[in-house]
Amino acid sequence: MKRLSIILVLLCSCLFTYAQWHTVKGQVVEYDGTTKHRPLPFVEISVMGAGSVVSDQNGNFELKFRVLKAGNKAKVNRITKKGYVIFNNDEIEEWVIPADPNEKFTVVMCSVDRLNQIRKSFYDAAQRNIRQTIDNQEKTYSK
Repeated sequence: MKRLSIILVLLCSCLFTYAQWHTVKGQVVEYDGTTKHRPLPFVEISVMGAGSVVSDQNGNFELKFRVLKAGNKAKVNRITKKGYVIFNNDEIEEWVIPADPNEKFTVVMCSVDRLNQIRKSFYDAAQRNIRQTIDNQEKTYSK
């Protein structure tokens, strides 16, 4: 019986050692129209294979994967903060877990108001460009 207990303890410790967590660090930042983005706190992040986390005051978060390892593709369930949308969807969809535990993954979010301003400025610029093209064509044909 004692021998069975020792074997069971050794087996459990081997399994525990084998099932180590793979930690991935990241930061959520707010797009502000420049290359210096501000950290965005209190963003909920849920990735398959890791528990849900919330970014801290500096936008930092840490995901702990039990099964996925370096080189595996991470599948994001959701990244949410009220009044914000994800700005770098392409990078998030192609997110691969890094081998370097110190390599940070960056999530860029944008406030809905700022996104609407960006859309409006692009729309206005496109309208001006179209108007200018039409005016130039009218001048060319009226000569």
